[in-house]
Amino acid sequence: MTGALVVALPPRTRVWRVAALTTWSVLVGLELVALGVGHLGDNVLGASRNLVFPGLGFVEWNRWAALLAAVIATAALTAWFAWGADWLVAAVWVTAAVVGWRVVPPSHHASTIGARGVHVMRGSHEFGAVMALIAALRWVRGWTIGRPSTRKLLGLERRRDGHDAPSARYSVVDRSRAAAVIAIAQRFGIEIAVEAPGNETLAVDIVRRARRVGRVARWRGRGDPLRADHAGGRAALAVTGRLDDAQLAAFVADAERSWCGVPASEPTWVRPLDALLAATSLSDAGASVAARRWQAVAADRFALRHGRRPAWVHTPSAISGGALPWWEHATFAALSGAGQLV
Repeated sequence: MTGALVVALPPRTRVWRVAALTTWSVLVGLELVALGVGHLGDNVLGASRNLVFPGLGFVEWNRWAALLAAVIATAALTAWFAWGADWLVAAVWVTAAVVGWRVVPPSHHASTIGARGVHVMRGSHEFGAVMALIAALRWVRGWTIGRPSTRKLLGLERRRDGHDAPSARYSVVDRSRAAAVIAIAQRFGIEIAVEAPGNETLAVDIVRRARRVGRVARWRGRGDPLRADHAGGRAALAVTGRLDDAQLAAFVADAERSWCGVPASEPTWVRPLDALLAATSLSDAGASVAARRWQAVAADRFALRHGRRPAWVHTPSAISGGALPWWEHATFAALSGAGQLV
């Protein structure tokens, strides 16, 4: 396959990108005005800075409010990245902007009149300082808590000496991937001595997680929780023969509706390993058009760049980003080299 997409990107992806670019340009323009080109009330700047990241607009007004808003925003981002709850991020950002506009005083509380009548804001440097702090904290996290040795020291990695139950040591997502990889490997005559961790309750756990994520991310309280998204879990159930005819048909229909050729791992997020496993099971089910579409997306959106493979594609905008963890990259490459759909 070439790197070109089989089908053009949906028009809504271009609309999403234009809206994002316009919003960013407006925020940058407001900040430039605040730096001296003109004058804006601090409440307007508080609202615009809270749109960049909740809490930034409160830094010069109230540190505790800034910290609280930042914590809430971080929790919302975590829910979005993990479960696809994008509505929660939108609600937090809009609420922070409205609150900043309503509660931050229009004039700076620490302003003074300097030499020659120049209006001075003592805290005007703090916006850039907070952005630098966020970048520094991200770098520190990568070199500390992101390292396996540090995670083990802090007890973030579960013991693997056989004393903990498999369901406690591995997430449902990892168990789903393991079950699918083992089933695919066996097709090539590769015998694996152990079963996927927690395999005996995997189907129940996949459905339970899908129902929970569906309620949080999309308010899906009724119906089959596996009717949309959850590519990794549905792929595991499909390749192990645990999807009934109706669920398999819904799996195929969901893939055919997606411009990626595969369902999302969680709402709005397509992750490469889940997508590859899903494409394999979809090919077995006869969804050849969707599988070919995935081939093109994999060769384009998930191609290696500077030695790294993107960790996700955001389906509304078709933007890929992140860096795939080494073990997911190794599994993805191994399955691709074994003759799978890339």
